[in-house]
Amino acid sequence: EIVLKMKESGCKAVYLGIESANDIVLQNMNKKATIEQFRKGIELLKKNNIITMAAFIIGYPGETDETIEKNIAFIENSGIDFYTLKEFYYMKHTKIYENRDAFGLTGLGTDWSHSTMDYKIASSKKAEMFKRIKNAIFIDPDTSLWHIEYLYEQGFSFEKIKNVQREINKIMQKQMDGNYSEELPEFKNIKSILQ
Repeated sequence: EIVLKMKESGCKAVYLGIESANDIVLQNMNKKATIEQFRKGIELLKKNNIITMAAFIIGYPGETDETIEKNIAFIENSGIDFYTLKEFYYMKHTKIYENRDAFGLTGLGTDWSHSTMDYKIASSKKAEMFKRIKNAIFIDPDTSLWHIEYLYEQGFSFEKIKNVQREINKIMQKQMDGNYSEELPEFKNIKSILQ
């Protein structure tokens, strides 16, 4: 009923703070939803043609290689249109800081470690996820949301916007592999899509 009202109100897309596809990590975050509830919500949004953008935190206490694999499988198979990845950022004024001893959590900010992962592993897992995930489109959580909204307001369909972002991601992949050429065909493809 809520999703139908969202559609009727003109809602075109939603940004979902899923954060993890593992219920234990979600409990550690004090999230009040389960991964099955998120899955059902995405399914309802898709049925009503509402674009889904989902945020994931990599490296939160409780994160392991297994939970990373669950994140990948969820992003690949849930029907999410766009996804973002951010490494865990550790701050003193948070609930997790109060429970730091239970997780073996040390450090601060971007330099942290806990009993199941550290910031270096989280960073490499983020890059690995970007390379492996194919069914959803990666967007940068700090900048891409703005250019997606701008392109939509300029009259571009979500399909064209997806195609632009796919080309941007191909460029990023090539740059991660050491190819920084300004003559990459993806630049021309972006220009062609936007003309």
